[in-house]
Amino acid sequence: MTNGLKSPKTEAWLAGGLIALAAALSYGILIPQLGFYRDDWFMLWTGQSNLGLSGIIQLFQTDRPLIGWVYAIVFKFIGTNVLTWQILALLLKILTGLSFFWILRLVWPEKRLETTFAALLFVLYPGFFQQPVAATFSIVLLALNAAFVSIALTIYTLRTSNWFLKATLTLTAMALTLLYAALYEALVGLEAVRWALVWYVIANERSAVQVSSAKTQRLAYRSGALTGTTWKASKILLPSILVIAGFVGWRLFFFESARRATNIDVLLADYASNPLHSLLQILFGYLKDLFETLVSAWFVPFYQFTAEGRYTDFLSGLGITLVVLALAAGYLIWFRRCYPDPEPDDPFSKHLLLLGLVAVVIPSAVIVVLGRNVVFSTQWDRYTTQSMLGVALAVTGAILYYLRGSARWAVFFSLLFLAVMTHYHSAAYHARFWNLERNVVWQLAWRAPALTPGTTVIVSLPDGYRLAEEYEVWGPLNMAYYPGQPMQVSGQVPYDGMALDILDGKKESRTMRNVNVKRDYGAPLVLSMPSQNSCLHVIDGQHPVWPYYENPRIKEIAAFSRLDLIDLAATPVTPPVSTFGAEPGHGWCFYYQKMGLALQAGDFVEAARLADEAAQKGLKPSDETEWLPVVLAYANLGQIEKASSAADEIDKSVRRYICLQQSATAPWPQGYNPELIRSVLCGNR
Repeated sequence: MTNGLKSPKTEAWLAGGLIALAAALSYGILIPQLGFYRDDWFMLWTGQSNLGLSGIIQLFQTDRPLIGWVYAIVFKFIGTNVLTWQILALLLKILTGLSFFWILRLVWPEKRLETTFAALLFVLYPGFFQQPVAATFSIVLLALNAAFVSIALTIYTLRTSNWFLKATLTLTAMALTLLYAALYEALVGLEAVRWALVWYVIANERSAVQVSSAKTQRLAYRSGALTGTTWKASKILLPSILVIAGFVGWRLFFFESARRATNIDVLLADYASNPLHSLLQILFGYLKDLFETLVSAWFVPFYQFTAEGRYTDFLSGLGITLVVLALAAGYLIWFRRCYPDPEPDDPFSKHLLLLGLVAVVIPSAVIVVLGRNVVFSTQWDRYTTQSMLGVALAVTGAILYYLRGSARWAVFFSLLFLAVMTHYHSAAYHARFWNLERNVVWQLAWRAPALTPGTTVIVSLPDGYRLAEEYEVWGPLNMAYYPGQPMQVSGQVPYDGMALDILDGKKESRTMRNVNVKRDYGAPLVLSMPSQNSCLHVIDGQHPVWPYYENPRIKEIAAFSRLDLIDLAATPVTPPVSTFGAEPGHGWCFYYQKMGLALQAGDFVEAARLADEAAQKGLKPSDETEWLPVVLAYANLGQIEKASSAADEIDKSVRRYICLQQSATAPWPQGYNPELIRSVLCGNR
């Protein structure tokens, strides 16, 4: 083995490369299939609308003002390009792993193997699995990077005697501290990590200088902790303490958040209304969060994703996981050949465990006191992010302290296996979610040339992929139909009691951050994708059709959907490819939408031509209710044989279910042949 291969620099590059490559494989393989989600949409719509960059800045003035400026800068360069946002988030994720690795090597430069695997556990931690929600969580990743680099620079000042360099690093660390706190105040608990690590480094240096024997070293270590160590650490930490104290003071006493979720006064008032209940709620929520962050995070998300995932996802994820494990094993084998691999001394592993627990206990306490809890579901897993560093330290310390030999590495590799599989399955789920979301936009563009301004579009996706917020509807639709313009159509997701609001023709105006959303429930257009195998159903309220498995809330409001809100005379839109991806292939759903458009326009010849063309290509629906446009096209032209043949493709019980949905008194558009339609569809055949 050459000296070059044994050099510390070579090992550091290999370890850093392993961390970066493991993250890239775990999070990046499915990036071309990922898109925009959830909270991404209101920021993206604002940036491309007439409000522009100043609109983005204003969005966040009510709770976290700096975020708006950061988003505006990033948006100026990458706009609504979905692939670029995903790549940016991946790079930020990799940088968090490398910046954490830098901290570990500054504190324990001689513990190369242990720090490498701790960094792997950190960057692949499965308790935060929403990496695909790139535009939203890039801010959290940026804040984590700022926090970690700030901590690393503080520790680095202990390694240099150059006062100019010390001053420069200290000022930079202070600026980064303010940056991360302003971006995401829930991370302020990471200051406990800075304080613990600085104290630890100083204490170890003092004890190493003062003593040589193990017994005397322990006594000196304790003595230093009470005297010189604490004093020196306090001087080093004073700049960051001042920055955090200033930020917290500003946040508590000067800044007033207009958003309830981040308003301290509202939170304190809630606590004061029932102090005992609030105290117990905080205590039990805190204990639950600690267990979930340290233990459940490694198993629960893995189970949730794999239990609901597809076998193809499992096999693909298994392949990626084995590659990552092979890379980690290769590094381990190489390291053991190049360097002796003694069992780590108990003080190191014990210290690692204790420091990790501190780095979980305090940051998690901040989150719980702020009224947030860890839940492994939509977006709420983000409340593990402030504790990921501590989990990596604590888990690594526990493995090294309690296990020996092959058992130690078996546990390490088992945790890596669970982590990589979780992230691959998360990406696969989000890829399917994005495919449904973008298909809503593309299929609606095929079906509706334009939407009348003032329309309230109500959208339902299949179970397991339901939209959570209204801006997930009006954001993408306004970007597709009215780019660069003020909001023209509003949106909503189905909710209990919506039928009453529609029946009353309710009108409302809601300020979502600084976006004024006007909604008219008297102008509803209901869209549904009942299953992952269904096309988008643009529901005709006079003659609604839905399958057995339709969302019950959609069944309640289907009769109110107004097709007249579709502007048939407008020039058809083409959604921007950079945002919504390339136009899907012209399969069954393309013909289904175009037949629906032709039928609405009363062009039965064109509808029948489309049906013939789809048949020639061997295209058929998976959702049997989607045969109905074919039946209508042929029946209205008097082509009874073709209409009957299409109706026979529908199961008899499904046909009966469709017929039960039809009102005998509902008028048919001009040119329709209702008697023939009922005979073909609902006759006893």
